[in-house]
Amino acid sequence: MLSGQNGRAWLPFAAWKVWLACGLGLLVALQALQFRFGYRLTADDAMFLQFLWHGWDRIWAEAEAIAKFSGRIGHYVMTPLNTLGAWVSGFTLGRLFILFSYYSVWVLFAHYLGRLLAGNRAFSISAFVVLVLLALHPLAYEHMPPNAYPLQNTLPFLVVLAVRLALMRWPSMHWFGQLVAYGGMAAAMLVSEFVFLFATALMAADHLANMAWPRRGEPQARFLGLQVRPGKLVADALVVAVVLAVYVGFRLQYPSSYEGNDPSGLANISRFFATSMLHLSAGTVFHRLPGVDFSAVSGGAWVASGLVALMTGFCAWGLLRRMPVLSAKAAITVLVCAGLLMLYIAAPLAATARQQEWCLDMQVCGYLDSRVAFPGFGILAYALVCLWVVWFKNGGRQALFAILACALGLVGGVNHAANSLVANDMLARVAPWSNAKTLACSIPQGGANALEFWLSPAQMAAVDSGRSVSMHADMNRRVYWLEYMNFLRRSGVCSIEPSDSSGPLVDAFYTSFSSWSAQGARVLGAGWSNPEFWGVWSEGKRSELTVPLQQGVHDKVEALRLNFRPYFGPSLKQQRVTVLINGEEVATWRYSAELHSGSDCCEATVPLPQEALGGLLRLTLVYEALRKPGYPGESLDTRELALGLRSLDLIEHVSEPEGDERERIE
Repeated sequence: MLSGQNGRAWLPFAAWKVWLACGLGLLVALQALQFRFGYRLTADDAMFLQFLWHGWDRIWAEAEAIAKFSGRIGHYVMTPLNTLGAWVSGFTLGRLFILFSYYSVWVLFAHYLGRLLAGNRAFSISAFVVLVLLALHPLAYEHMPPNAYPLQNTLPFLVVLAVRLALMRWPSMHWFGQLVAYGGMAAAMLVSEFVFLFATALMAADHLANMAWPRRGEPQARFLGLQVRPGKLVADALVVAVVLAVYVGFRLQYPSSYEGNDPSGLANISRFFATSMLHLSAGTVFHRLPGVDFSAVSGGAWVASGLVALMTGFCAWGLLRRMPVLSAKAAITVLVCAGLLMLYIAAPLAATARQQEWCLDMQVCGYLDSRVAFPGFGILAYALVCLWVVWFKNGGRQALFAILACALGLVGGVNHAANSLVANDMLARVAPWSNAKTLACSIPQGGANALEFWLSPAQMAAVDSGRSVSMHADMNRRVYWLEYMNFLRRSGVCSIEPSDSSGPLVDAFYTSFSSWSAQGARVLGAGWSNPEFWGVWSEGKRSELTVPLQQGVHDKVEALRLNFRPYFGPSLKQQRVTVLINGEEVATWRYSAELHSGSDCCEATVPLPQEALGGLLRLTLVYEALRKPGYPGESLDTRELALGLRSLDLIEHVSEPEGDERERIE
């Protein structure tokens, strides 16, 4: 089923291996140079990083909450892993480690598949698979590693591949070694469904290859007319059964509320298959070329792309002449099996209505499964080459090799040019991370003048003026960047010496009362509950805020503005709030459930007397009505609530309040 190529080589194969390894290494480096820019590009990556500066307890709590919400036990590992990836991707060495790990997955995968197809003659097949993947691999946004979720699609996959290769290399491994190997693979498979699908696809490929080419040195038996290795087949089946038992058991204990787990998309078979195919193609350059403006590619990028094309074509020419060739029957079998296994990886996500909507309606098809299934294109390319070689007579093979080498080189060069545009865009989009670092590290961590730590609205806005960094809708950008900068200062990233008088950076004109904000705690006085992700509830008849004002910073402040929502329920339909500044009554606000129960209610501005601007300003809110715990229809919450406070702004210009819901008292 395998045959060698005819023809005399102009270099000994050992020397050719060295040249080829150098060529592939240079191609990897050229591609990695483009991939090193993009990081923390999805809202999820920003969210995972946010977990980090609240400490390990918060990371674990969020991991537990996400795991139970989605019914996926792997989040106990996946969430800390993604948090770590979001953090290390902010450093050059971290990104180099991520890229090295990512390309290592390709190398191990190619070696594994090469060994399955050709045994000890695997080198040229493995090298060809890696070359094809380099030529077809686009730099892309969406949820596409290694620029998003950088460790989720690397470390667990490396564990699976290392185990499969070890079991292949040492089929008579000691039982304890096998137990450790299979245990490590099972743990990696539990991290995410993508790892499970990838691992089981490798298992299927392994056993299918053994049926075609029974492996010498391993016990063989006939089962249903097929050649199998009973011990390895049982061991793999047990691993899959254990992983599924743990996964399903957790899902039964915590049923999923995550829409990404809903297979309702299977009701529309045509959309399901279309989404599957588009998810697979989204991992390749061909999916993205129609939208590329090649006129914007710089001259330097074209030079580099030309070099990539020449090197890709040169390596392809040498490999095509040396690769062992499958028979037509074997090549077609490999082609069909690889395609089905790739579809197997993409199908679960394509079965969800959400992914179908994103891909077919919004034209956003790239996702994690696109990268997981992507290595299969290397095997498809090898099988197709084998078919073409078999169909050509010996006299026409050299011409075929030249055409295929030129075609692959052209694809690699064009892909590199297209990637250069995406790389430049990513470089601009990640600028807020460096802007935040520059601002955080430019302010000394100490000194007698506490004003050094107050940031103006202009400084805060300049960090991400174009809102380039993606964030979830419920994430407060202003709070996020402030907390991120303080985290950088605490973590030692800034090369400045702290002193006893050092303090955190403070947003001088804005305070959020979300549990994600450290600044809100210093403003909240008596009469408040514990902050929640959206803000904080009042508790009791009156609530106090202590607002620090600094000379030279707040001299022109004329008012403060509160963003809040009154509590309304069965026991509370009307609310009257009396506002006091330093003990003096300045305003009264009236609200009703009929007019003010919307989620965007409410906002109120309080003009400040000039005499209140020195030192601390004490703002008191007095409530006419309180929620009655135990009232019919109320929840079991025992708190006496009146108002939920989201944020406080200090503003330098104010117009008179409008609306019947607020009344200025002179």
